[in-house]
Amino acid sequence: MAGEYFSTKIGTFLNGCEIDSINIGGQTLISAEAMHYYSFNVVWDESERTLRIDSVPHAVNGSAPYIKKSNYPDGMVLGNYYETDIVTYLDGKPITAYNIGGRTYVHAEEMRNFGYEVIWD
Repeated sequence: MAGEYFSTKIGTFLNGCEIDSINIGGQTLISAEAMHYYSFNVVWDESERTLRIDSVPHAVNGSAPYIKKSNYPDGMVLGNYYETDIVTYLDGKPITAYNIGGRTYVHAEEMRNFGYEVIWD
């Protein structure tokens, strides 16, 4: 176990659409698997234990899923997140990732290091 994750009312948007996100210690993490719906190819390789996320301009991967808003107060512990031996790559470079309920979450703020614009309002 790496720590606890918390409820938040902060909306997180990727390529103009809201995406599933959580809060760990004041940082925002987004669902790597969900990035498939936001103009990214997301490929899991079980034999290599890698998850590769690559930006694809105008990818047609279906509509972004509905994001259910949390009814919990901000800062409420929702569960634990875990370190993982799965190496996650964003555009060919490793990015910090954690396992939450069998899904992979990456640091939204860290995407700045990959050339993405990350804005806090």
